[in-house]
Amino acid sequence: MGVSLKTSIAVTISLIAFAATLVLSIILIRLSLSENEAQAAHSLSVLENSFKSQVESNLKEASQQLADAMANPLYSDDQQTISNYLSIFSSGDSVTDALLLDTEGLLLNDGSLFFNRPGQDSGLSASQLELLRRGEETLIDASGTTINTYSAVMVDQEFLGIVQLTSAQIELNSVFTGAQASIAEAANSRSRLSLGVAISTLIVLMFASYYIAGRVSSALLDPIQKLREQAVALGRGSGSGDQHIIKINREDEIGDLAKAVYSLASDLEMQNQSVKFLAFHDPLTGLLNRTGFQTRMEESLEALNRDQLSGALLFIDVDDFKEVNDSLGHDTGDRAIRAISDRLRKAISGFSSAANFRHLARIGGDEFAIFVAPIQNTGEISVLAEDILGALSSPVIVEKERVHTSASIGIANYPEDGETPSTLLNNADAAMYTSKHLGKGTYRFYAPTMNNSLMRSSTIKIEFQKALRSEDELELLFQPIIELESGKLAAAEALIRWNHPRLGYLSPEQFIAIVEHNEVALPTDLWVLNKSLNLIEDLCVADMQEISISVNISASNLVRKQFPAAVRKLTKNRESLVSRIKLEITETFLHSDDDQVLGTIRKLRDMGFQIWLDDFGTGYSSLKHLKDFPIDGIKIDQTFISSIMESDNDRNMVSALMALAEAFSAEVVAEGIDRQDSLETLRKWGVKYGQGMVIGKPVSPLRLVQLLGEEKLQPANLVSARKTS
Repeated sequence: MGVSLKTSIAVTISLIAFAATLVLSIILIRLSLSENEAQAAHSLSVLENSFKSQVESNLKEASQQLADAMANPLYSDDQQTISNYLSIFSSGDSVTDALLLDTEGLLLNDGSLFFNRPGQDSGLSASQLELLRRGEETLIDASGTTINTYSAVMVDQEFLGIVQLTSAQIELNSVFTGAQASIAEAANSRSRLSLGVAISTLIVLMFASYYIAGRVSSALLDPIQKLREQAVALGRGSGSGDQHIIKINREDEIGDLAKAVYSLASDLEMQNQSVKFLAFHDPLTGLLNRTGFQTRMEESLEALNRDQLSGALLFIDVDDFKEVNDSLGHDTGDRAIRAISDRLRKAISGFSSAANFRHLARIGGDEFAIFVAPIQNTGEISVLAEDILGALSSPVIVEKERVHTSASIGIANYPEDGETPSTLLNNADAAMYTSKHLGKGTYRFYAPTMNNSLMRSSTIKIEFQKALRSEDELELLFQPIIELESGKLAAAEALIRWNHPRLGYLSPEQFIAIVEHNEVALPTDLWVLNKSLNLIEDLCVADMQEISISVNISASNLVRKQFPAAVRKLTKNRESLVSRIKLEITETFLHSDDDQVLGTIRKLRDMGFQIWLDDFGTGYSSLKHLKDFPIDGIKIDQTFISSIMESDNDRNMVSALMALAEAFSAEVVAEGIDRQDSLETLRKWGVKYGQGMVIGKPVSPLRLVQLLGEEKLQPANLVSARKTS
């Protein structure tokens, strides 16, 4: 369980006060103990000195009395009397020994009944003896374990001997020890009293500090706690009204904080509606977002289910919109999206008056969804889909820029294609991708098989990216292009092939369309171009016949700003080989964005590449392309070549296309020549180059080099070569 800030502050202040009081108490106790010890030591010292002085004084007085008493007996040599005196004095409380010394400091009598220590040296020094001989006052010697007093025995100024009294220090110590214990006990009593006073003071100060800390923390934090409660209420969305505001009137930092909270509450009240709107709407267009769209659909589906009615969901994807962002910038792209959303609003506003539910949403960057209900039949939805395609077919003008738009639409019906928003969205999405793969600018109703097709397309795109990094899955074959008059090999078209490790050999129709319409297109074209340049470089190194290599460029790369720069980087230090590369552009895609495509083509041509139009004659404005675009040659589409022997219209079309190309000084290749009689007819008409299965199928780079070694490549030679390749 967490500890509140208020308690933390109170405890912290208390601990600090407690620590300070504890340290102060320890210091005071130590000082008190030191003072008690000093007082005890001083008392003992005074006592010791006083006691010692008293003992010395008593011994000195007794010694002088004994000396005075010894005068007559010593003068008359009355040893018995001397012994008696000595015995009397040595039996006192403090005297342990009484001796009589002669004038030389030697023992004369020890007071015993049987005197047995005559002549023993007392240890007096010569200076001490001299002082005693002169009749000086009593000497005291306390340097050893005993206290000795020496007094001279004088009779009429005559020095007769010396009286020595001895008192043992141990006797003094026993007396002194008792006094010392009493003094120590008194000192300890004073120390215990000081310690008790200090501990009591410490406890009182601790409680006082905790009380003061609690009051301080309350005064400081109670307003903050109130503001916290206000902030929590605001966070839960229940504190934005004036009735929930907790007023705190202070002219300090907390008062400033309170004012900020009040301001926040006011701002949140104003922003609450905005936040709710943004949670369910797209900020760019103001339309519903995916979350808002699904919420509205759930409500609508409940009503439809209750009344047993039908509805339809249209999933709309703006075709190739990524290229708009790449070429014109995201600002222009955003403006175009807003213009498209306005057109969609107008399109659904005129839908059946019986439709109570009309939900329009932007659910992705260039993806929109429309749900309409109730509907009577799918014919109504077809009309709506056609109206939307028509509304988006005309260019969008954004700051003088013409943005060409089209859309692919997938349609899922309720309840046949799904009964939940997510299911309907997924199935409409699958139908939209089918529409896009079938040529864009159209619509399709959902069918269960579409999910399998969509899954396969997604798998192919992901695995093709891996194949580009592999060394053995992809290969580049070259289909010969000959000069029809001479039969010489003049060029070859580079064709990519994929041997999938799990799915086996895949025909180009199974993956080329998928590759060309997503981000894989750029690395794929660069891969083919690099392999083709390598082949041309190998031929130059081997000093063999120079031929041109035709490379197909994906339409999506023509509107990618980064494509010319990527090509320039690839051809760095190989500029001399670039003129041998013919970049083939499919004519049907040139109308997608004329300005961007024209700019890309001119940059590629400035690098030295030749520009050729592939599938010529199938586009909607071939003459316009020959006029506007810098074209070096055309390839007449095989749909005209394959039936020239049976169809007068196709023969006339080929003749017209040849004349058109000649008028613009463009070379011509007839592709798809699969019959010998077609080849002979084209040769007679003056078609310069030909390509097709009767001439040669795609071969490996090694086999192409072998064909270059032959002087003349007539169709018969090529048929034989195909059998041996």
